[in-house]
Amino acid sequence: MKNHKPIHFLILKVIGFALLAVGVFILVNGLRTQVPDMGEDNWFDTSRDKSFMIFGGIACCFISLPFLLLGFRPEIAKMNVKSAKYIQQANKEDLTDIVNDTADIASDAITKTTRSIKKGLADTMYCKHCGAEIDRDSKFCSVCGQAQ
Repeated sequence: MKNHKPIHFLILKVIGFALLAVGVFILVNGLRTQVPDMGEDNWFDTSRDKSFMIFGGIACCFISLPFLLLGFRPEIAKMNVKSAKYIQQANKEDLTDIVNDTADIASDAITKTTRSIKKGLADTMYCKHCGAEIDRDSKFCSVCGQAQ
């Protein structure tokens, strides 16, 4: 069984297209009567015949927009979901690279921090002969072998 959209979306589309068609017709008819007189004094005077048609046609076209947007709302929402999925798929590899790079950076930072803490906690001294770092309780240097 097919999933049908509510009838009010169809009604909104019909009203929107009807207003748009009427608006375009009135606008074109008004322009057709006014444009030949262009250049004369007061050619766009609202008191002249059919100049109100230009304003009426523009108004009908603008009034039709909300009806059309509301009528096509399910299709617009479906396009938005498809666009979001497409963007996710297109950028999946880049996002994965960013996450991996961030994980590598965090891993390096943790390793360096751990080494620094370990080094700070270690009780060390330097060899009197070669200058190598050795444990404080060492009797001999682990590098040169000299007694401490």
